[in-house]
Amino acid sequence: MKTHVIWSCVAVAALLVGTRMSTGEVRTIEKPVEVVRTKEVVVEKPVEVIKEVPKEVEKIVERKVEVPAEIPELYKNALAFMEAFRATKLVTQKDALAGVESVSVEINLTDDVKKIVSEAEIRTKFEITLRRSGVPIDENSRFTLTHTQDGFTRDSPTLTYSFTVALEELVVGFRDGGPSMRRYVPTWRKGSYGTVGISRARDALIAEAESSAEAFANEWLAMNPKK
Repeated sequence: MKTHVIWSCVAVAALLVGTRMSTGEVRTIEKPVEVVRTKEVVVEKPVEVIKEVPKEVEKIVERKVEVPAEIPELYKNALAFMEAFRATKLVTQKDALAGVESVSVEINLTDDVKKIVSEAEIRTKFEITLRRSGVPIDENSRFTLTHTQDGFTRDSPTLTYSFTVALEELVVGFRDGGPSMRRYVPTWRKGSYGTVGISRARDALIAEAESSAEAFANEWLAMNPKK
């Protein structure tokens, strides 16, 4: 019985304490808030301004122009030759001496004539006459002046002879529509013949050499007058 009274007192005490606690003052605790003030900084940045400037543009107009191909030198020479060939004309043998700047000399004697006079004697007289008349002599000339003496005795005291003087040069022969050959041919020629006694034959042959050179020189000078 005593025990029950004790526990009842404890219960009542607990109840009182709980009631008091339930009707107590309610406190509001406010947590302080920290206010941070910041300074606003305005930074002005330069703005890149692109200014468009009108630009003059050169307009190139391409035009295709057909340019003829260069003619090879070989064909130019061939064309020049054909034009020069077509411009040529038929001339006399005297006219053919025009433009002969010099001559080389060739002496031809047959065996019977060599028994009477030497080639050196004939050449000397022939060339001296040419030089005296003003005809240039050049061993490398493209023109050859030929003096030929032929003759025979046939055991006779008389010499029968002939002589010729001719200007020979290289010519081109055209056949079948085009050039087909080249030959050295006389473009100027003179000659004669005669008889003379053996005792006077040497002087006669030397005189004929001089006469032949003079005949050529006279016509050559007429076509190539001295300037």
